[in-house]
Amino acid sequence: MAEVLIKLEKVSFSYFDDKELLTDIDLVLFKNKKIGITGKNGSGKTTLLYLIVGLLKPKKGKIEIFGKLMEKEEDFKAARKKMGFLFQNPDHQLFCPSVMEEITFGLLLRGEDKKNAKQKALEFLEIFSLKEKADYPIYQLSEGEKKRLALAEILVLFPEILILDEPTNDLDEEGKEILINFLKNPSLSAIIVSQEKSFLYSLCDGIYQLKEGKLNILH
Repeated sequence: MAEVLIKLEKVSFSYFDDKELLTDIDLVLFKNKKIGITGKNGSGKTTLLYLIVGLLKPKKGKIEIFGKLMEKEEDFKAARKKMGFLFQNPDHQLFCPSVMEEITFGLLLRGEDKKNAKQKALEFLEIFSLKEKADYPIYQLSEGEKKRLALAEILVLFPEILILDEPTNDLDEEGKEILINFLKNPSLSAIIVSQEKSFLYSLCDGIYQLKEGKLNILH
């Protein structure tokens, strides 16, 4: 039987005790599978991802990651070390002065030596067509290049789970093709939020629509 990486049971959420934005959400991510979630702006897609990674707390329900019930911040903190989370806006993710410093930050934090970290970083910068800008300050990158860098710095760590919020936003066709080719790796496990249904259908094993607080199966 396939290993369960993430499991949500009857998860509900509301802001300020107002009307529920998410109601009784059930979701299971199996190892080596990819789930796509689509829906209109404001339907709660990003909120759902924030609940999964522990940036928000559910009003009720259970969240299990790697077989462990998430009960406190320390549980999520341990789980996040094995997860790669892409924010919808790369400016919320990039904080180092230069491209090379940004992409090597996580590798060095994990204990890689500088030489190996730089070598791995250059490999991924080349994959995402950013190698020539390795020494650029981040403020000189276009929005599309920032999104590529944010993706590269997550993927270079080879996390066990990818949580991607609108990964194709700001990407040109070349950037989308690079991303799709990478994500087609059958060993990757991911939850991907996107309003581009064609993108999700090209990658995902299951696709859901978030509408009026409910998660409905599309495919």
